[in-house]
Amino acid sequence: PVQLPLSWLGIPSSRTRILLEDGVPHPDVCDWISLGPLDLGVGRFQEISCLHRPSAALVVTDALVGIAANPPAIFDRDPTPLLFHSRERGDEPLADSPEARRRGWARLVLFASYLRPEPLVVPSFADVLRHAMKPGLRSARAHFGLYPFQWEPDWRSSANALMGEQEPHLQVAPVLERLVLPRARATLLAWLDQLSQRSELCWLVPAHYSAPLSFTPERIQELRGQLTQRDWAPSTGSWEFLGSIDQQLLDLGVVPKQI
Repeated sequence: PVQLPLSWLGIPSSRTRILLEDGVPHPDVCDWISLGPLDLGVGRFQEISCLHRPSAALVVTDALVGIAANPPAIFDRDPTPLLFHSRERGDEPLADSPEARRRGWARLVLFASYLRPEPLVVPSFADVLRHAMKPGLRSARAHFGLYPFQWEPDWRSSANALMGEQEPHLQVAPVLERLVLPRARATLLAWLDQLSQRSELCWLVPAHYSAPLSFTPERIQELRGQLTQRDWAPSTGSWEFLGSIDQQLLDLGVVPKQI
């Protein structure tokens, strides 16, 4: 979260207005509710969600996500990423099936959530090369058989904890929880309390993963209870790699110990 000039990010500073500071768009139909700002040392984090009153939907960017066990329909156009990650070794073909797609999706969710999940083992370079360049895999689509991943037998349990089978699993994304909000649970809970007071709320529309999601005041309080009853921003299991990044930033003084 380095504070770069807006023009470096492709945002025209001369005709850009800052939410809340310079007003808000569509105030006749939208309420704008802020999570933060939080001082992260080198920058700040702030999520400004938009409550669209006519549809009773809250639009968020990163604060909350809902992850389903079935891959998004966009992969129907090209399931290659799912099939690539569904394999156990690089010499296996990219065979398409509903189960292979679900398996590949579950592993992508683990990567996106934890960066280096606990059940992932990186094989030796010699093993990777031994399984590469096999017949039928000598193409860029198959990355020429290069597959530097090996999954422990119980990897599925880690993935199941992130995904919902009957409906998307509503949660704070692990990367956000462990690297952005590890010392700001109280701020997040206060934001959820504020949202739960909006009796008209029915839906949540996150920018990532599944949408729309059921998001009534009762569901918000249920989520709040789940967050208070478990360890917040742990550093064990699949969270270990994220925790090590946060600890390094703390040791270097890049992020504050208290927010």
